[in-house]
Amino acid sequence: MKLGKKLKENRVRKQMTQQDLADKLLVSRSTISNWESDRSYPDLESLKELSQIFATSIDDLLLDDSELIKKMSKDMKKGKHRKKIILVSLIPFFLLLVMIFSFVFISDNQEVASVDKITVKTLSLKKLTSKTTISGSIAIPKFEGISSSQRIRVDDILYIFFNVKPSFLGKNEFQLNLSTINEPDTLKKIILVSGGVLNGKEGISSNELSKLPSQKIIWESAAPESEEN
Repeated sequence: MKLGKKLKENRVRKQMTQQDLADKLLVSRSTISNWESDRSYPDLESLKELSQIFATSIDDLLLDDSELIKKMSKDMKKGKHRKKIILVSLIPFFLLLVMIFSFVFISDNQEVASVDKITVKTLSLKKLTSKTTISGSIAIPKFEGISSSQRIRVDDILYIFFNVKPSFLGKNEFQLNLSTINEPDTLKKIILVSGGVLNGKEGISSNELSKLPSQKIIWESAAPESEEN
């Protein structure tokens, strides 16, 4: 027996009109009419409510209506397939969100490396040139790396500090030259600084830099030899 005929028989048995049943299910009377004439079918939620109203089981309502069972099974498979498509399409979106949050986290957690953790290869040069290379490494935890370096010249002193931040493939070794420093041969000292400096800024005075903690001189020009009498 078709579902539509069973719905009609149960409705009549309960002495309900199509409108009475529609009001209970919060649907239109035409919807009930379409169900009873098999022009459309109720969804699972509606079937559950119908079984409660008619005091019967969903199995009893669907029994012998093999065509409807096949259609519902097909619709359910389509629904699962649609969910898979939606899930797959959302994966790139979630990955993008993870990347954005990771970038924000990394940007907000950048800090200046402590000079106590920086090892610089000895600079034995008497004078510096634009080709002078400063290299070394920083003892930083796993999943952190050097993000950038800043060089600030004030008078005849060059101040250097290194920024570190969280990184999966972070590097802990550095190599930089003095090609961007004006007249490096006139420098008297190169000093590593940390603590209190988060961003290099133009016009910072040597007095301000000298007051920062964790100062470390990595090169100093030799004092001129005194002339013999």
